[in-house]
Amino acid sequence: GGKGKGISEALHSLKNENKVRVGRVRIAAQFKPDAIKPPLIQAAGVEKGGFRFYVGSVTSTVFDSKNTKKKQTYKVVVQQDEKNSSGFETQCVSLAEGRLEYNEKLSEPLPYKGTADDFALAKIKVSLVSEQSGKTVAALSLPSETFYTAYKASCLCKNTVARRYLSLIPSEEDKKVKVSGCRVELIWAFVQASEDTEIGDDELSKYLALGKGADLQPSCRPGKLKVRVHNAENLHGHQWHGTSDPFPAATLFPENESKKFFPPAKDMMPNPKWDWKSKAEWEFLVDDATTASLDINVCNYNESKGTYGNDVMGTASVNVGRLLLDEKLEEFLPHDQPNVPKRRLYTLNSKGSTVEAEV
Repeated sequence: GGKGKGISEALHSLKNENKVRVGRVRIAAQFKPDAIKPPLIQAAGVEKGGFRFYVGSVTSTVFDSKNTKKKQTYKVVVQQDEKNSSGFETQCVSLAEGRLEYNEKLSEPLPYKGTADDFALAKIKVSLVSEQSGKTVAALSLPSETFYTAYKASCLCKNTVARRYLSLIPSEEDKKVKVSGCRVELIWAFVQASEDTEIGDDELSKYLALGKGADLQPSCRPGKLKVRVHNAENLHGHQWHGTSDPFPAATLFPENESKKFFPPAKDMMPNPKWDWKSKAEWEFLVDDATTASLDINVCNYNESKGTYGNDVMGTASVNVGRLLLDEKLEEFLPHDQPNVPKRRLYTLNSKGSTVEAEV
């Protein structure tokens, strides 16, 4: 449409002259493919069955009760961490020199019912409860899948049960009892249901018949856990007015160590992103990766108060032990393979929401 003319000028000229002419247009284009999403982490494939638990002892560096007139007794309760969920408990014993001796196998297995997805969301709660007040003194909740993979990891080390001393987190429920450094000795086995759907005999009974002190091969995997939370999708805001300003946080259990990201992502709902270019990844010291669970929380920043509160918009639980095993949980990965950074997509407990993290 005329040498040296721009596209708009050439088109305008054609319109005025009402003639058809042949011309050339130069176009520069670049194909940019959509970003490839990392794999969505699914629950581990778990047989139908249940857990049998043995409670050994509970120890604490500090065990202070304000009610000194009465002899204090405590019990351990193991249950599904859900509202109105029934569980199984030990007998009550009294405290002696900062130690509670139970040495008791729980009467019934804690069943698992449902799909693999349900299993990933379900948690098992272990609580130390005061008989006098009926209130929880200390407790720990871990995903059922974590107990399962810890058991599988122990079996890969030629054991028939898993045995751990797990830290209990002090509770604010009972104001009269203060504990610190509280640990519970647990021995457990997963029992697969038989064809008639009943949970059959278990290796725990066989192990206890040999004596509680029977040797087990070491299966703990200490190390460092490095984490970056990159983005979230389809978040649902909690604010009545204005928009949410989400930020990621993470808590490692049973160590109960937490990290938060600053600053929050402003005006980026419902798909916020967080920039780590000038920030080091979070680093957690892990006593035992096979029983470690990382809760990734996406929280809302309270702009009016200028505080990073506990308004949780969604949570994803990461079973750290899964990072050490193959997909079928049949063998440990080569030592250097879990050290390779890899982005993964995790489902939040908020409908349709996901979070992308490097763990």
